[in-house]
Amino acid sequence: MSDLTLETRPCFSSGQGEVDADRVRPSDVRMHVIPVSNRGRARSRVSMSPLAYPLTVGVPTSPRGYSEDARQPSIEVRTFFPETWLWELIHIGKEGETVLKRDLPHTITDWVGSTVCVSAQHGLGVSSPAKVRAFQPFFLDYVMPYSIKRGEVVHLKVSLYNFLAHSLPVRINLEDSPGITLVSDSSTVLSCVQEKTTLVHKFLIRAAELGEVNVTVTAAVDPEYEEACGPELIIGTRDVLVKSILVKPEGFPVEVTKSSFMCPTGYQRELNYRHTDGSYSAFGNSDSSGSMWLTAFVVKSFAQARTHIFVDEDDLKMSIRWITKKQLENGCFPLVGQVFHKDMKTGLPLTPSVASNAVFCLRGDKQPDVYTLALTTYAFSLLGNRTLAEESLRHLMGAATIQQDLIWWEKQDTNSLALNIETTAYGILSLVKLGGERNLIDALRAVRWISKHRNANGGFVSTQDTVVALEALTKYAMAVPSRGTHLSVLVAATDLEHVFHIRQHDRLLLKQRWLPTLPTQVEVVAEGEGCALIQSTLKYNVRTPSGSDAFSLEVETGPVASVDECTMQRVEVCVSYRLPGQISNMAVLEIAMVTGYRPDRDSLHKLDQDTELDLKRWEEGRDQVNFYFEQLTNRKQCVGFLVVQEVEVDNPAPALVKLYDYYQQELMISTKYSSDIGCKSERLPHPEPGVLNGNMALSQGSKDEELISNTGLNEVVLTIMQADTNDLNTTSESNSTGLNSQFVNVDHELETPSGQEGPEPVYVQPQGDNPQNIAERASTCPQCSNLDQDAFTAVYCNSSTVYKLTIRKGNTARILLKLAPGRTPTRIRRLTNLLLGKNCQCAPLAQAGGHVLMISSKPVTLTTETEDAMDLFLDDAIVVVSVAVQPGQPDIVKTARESCPAS
Repeated sequence: MSDLTLETRPCFSSGQGEVDADRVRPSDVRMHVIPVSNRGRARSRVSMSPLAYPLTVGVPTSPRGYSEDARQPSIEVRTFFPETWLWELIHIGKEGETVLKRDLPHTITDWVGSTVCVSAQHGLGVSSPAKVRAFQPFFLDYVMPYSIKRGEVVHLKVSLYNFLAHSLPVRINLEDSPGITLVSDSSTVLSCVQEKTTLVHKFLIRAAELGEVNVTVTAAVDPEYEEACGPELIIGTRDVLVKSILVKPEGFPVEVTKSSFMCPTGYQRELNYRHTDGSYSAFGNSDSSGSMWLTAFVVKSFAQARTHIFVDEDDLKMSIRWITKKQLENGCFPLVGQVFHKDMKTGLPLTPSVASNAVFCLRGDKQPDVYTLALTTYAFSLLGNRTLAEESLRHLMGAATIQQDLIWWEKQDTNSLALNIETTAYGILSLVKLGGERNLIDALRAVRWISKHRNANGGFVSTQDTVVALEALTKYAMAVPSRGTHLSVLVAATDLEHVFHIRQHDRLLLKQRWLPTLPTQVEVVAEGEGCALIQSTLKYNVRTPSGSDAFSLEVETGPVASVDECTMQRVEVCVSYRLPGQISNMAVLEIAMVTGYRPDRDSLHKLDQDTELDLKRWEEGRDQVNFYFEQLTNRKQCVGFLVVQEVEVDNPAPALVKLYDYYQQELMISTKYSSDIGCKSERLPHPEPGVLNGNMALSQGSKDEELISNTGLNEVVLTIMQADTNDLNTTSESNSTGLNSQFVNVDHELETPSGQEGPEPVYVQPQGDNPQNIAERASTCPQCSNLDQDAFTAVYCNSSTVYKLTIRKGNTARILLKLAPGRTPTRIRRLTNLLLGKNCQCAPLAQAGGHVLMISSKPVTLTTETEDAMDLFLDDAIVVVSVAVQPGQPDIVKTARESCPAS
């Protein structure tokens, strides 16, 4: 799958353009990799095949510079990042092979694919996996959440990878984008990126406008870079990366219904809920048996769809046999399986081949409710028994609600809009099936009522009422004589005046227009012949929702451990049904994620093992998790799972939690939750310890202390880390193999591609804190204040332990010096976790990058909880003093040391 130009080039024979290195000029070198249109200089070029990497040659006599001519002639903006990209069905033919030419996506990664072939003679064949690598030696990468809320500040961490064999002077620029505001001081950063290293820079951006916004970052060789960087001549290199982010509004959405209808996809998805005996249920094999009502509904839907899509006839017949075998002696069908809509829990019949028995069963129900009456009327009309159908329709019309030119059916003891829509839809089907002018007029009045309850996407409340309502509207449209349509509809509003022209050939097409200004008054005027449905939709968010009293909803969040609280947190939501003595229909719990977080899938899978939880299924979306409950009672049920932070966000908006009845969505309650209050959004990962070389002694004395002079210390020890030898076995000093001599110490954290362009991240739940230690040490707080020289001298001279620290983000710090009175100052290169009580506040510890003195009146023991950091508990025996950021001993310490009595 390669043309061999990526990693190889052919060798030249003696007569095929030998190169004299002394005669090569910089202009000739550029021509090796960049096409030049100047044909007059073709003889001075060296003819070579394309190289995998740009060629750079240093010429001592030439002046230093970057040539604009050396820039790449065209730059492809990287915007195409699919998860999969080759999924095709191809007819090969008798030759047994074919050639496909496709453009690789812009992701820097390895793609793995395979082929499955089917032959009438040879059967099924599966190929071995094939791999193709998409790579370029100079590229950008950054990770963003799928969506953010307006006003949130995202830490956009941009990584620039330079895999070339030389350094590059680079300019990284965050391009201006509508809807995105830059919070950082500058949108441009200049740096000399060393060979085979990574430059990481963080931009702070705020979302200002709703909708999908593109974030564009460019990186290019800077020809005006002032300092020396790289070889004498550098070929122009550039990368442009564009990724989109969805900006959502804050608050509670009033309308969030979304629907799509695709027959082939729906058929395949429905098969996931099929049992081996041909029956169907709401959760498939998770249920103990199939559902009579749902199986009948699926059989009806598949039978109607088989003229448009492929439906397996054998599977359909198996489902019909499952239904007919359940029929009772009186012709009725028992209630088999679980029905998650309470109003459907009656023994409702199917229209099978044994129609006479079904009619006998239907006539036996003397006092049906309005929903059962609507179904019975439609069943009689389908069976062709007009006498029974008209009698049942007369009773149904007597139970209708009539208001001006509208008619509909509703159940008196419930306020379910979905059930009312479905009942009215069955009424329309009965009126249309029986026909007649009077029935069609009543059907039109019911069609008008149903049309008033369509949502913005053309659907209704739930899946079931949408399917029946669409069928009723379709059957009515087919029954009404088709007349010529020639309409002009004028819509006038603030900053809008538009005329919709509706003709016979396009009357089924949806036409819409957005209102540019709100609030406004809309005026509609129609002229011509025909009918048109005009619908206006308004979506908005409110700060405080009006919830239903039918449900109880409680949310709690908190960190898993006291160290790096932002990295992993736990979300627990408890729900119950509050109406006394009742149970709910199937209930859905939707938990949105706080921006920058994603759910931990392992913790979600553990919920499947909870036998006391009536949870039937959970679904993980892009930025939320949906939980489906079979039913809810007054018994409280709680779902808890972990969330992992992927992107840092300042001022994150609270996330929405919503609980509602699936079949009666008027019963809905919602609330918000945020990250734990103690969680600070700014943090730094623990750096990896340095690597010892063969000349380092592994003795205890050189482990963490080193004598220094009093004249000043170079405190750039943040980037020079000595290996922690606490866990090293000192008996391995005589190891003849030694440590890897090729390992090098670096002064920065190495980066690897992240997101889609990197490996799958692995998260480990932090170890919980020892409850006994926390209880003993978290009861008091340190003293944090600025002291004058005299007060500081008194505290310092009476102290037992004094450390100088540089504060880092995320409640961490690095110990720089040990400055106990009467002792020689020593350097300590150790990272420490600062552990305070839950209610403690200390202003000096919140200044990332600042220097502080930690003074203790008693000896301080650094406890090891992790391999790369020590835990330092701050209690009332410790005084924290802020000092100036400068190398060596602070001046206040020098003065105090001179005043302390000699020990």
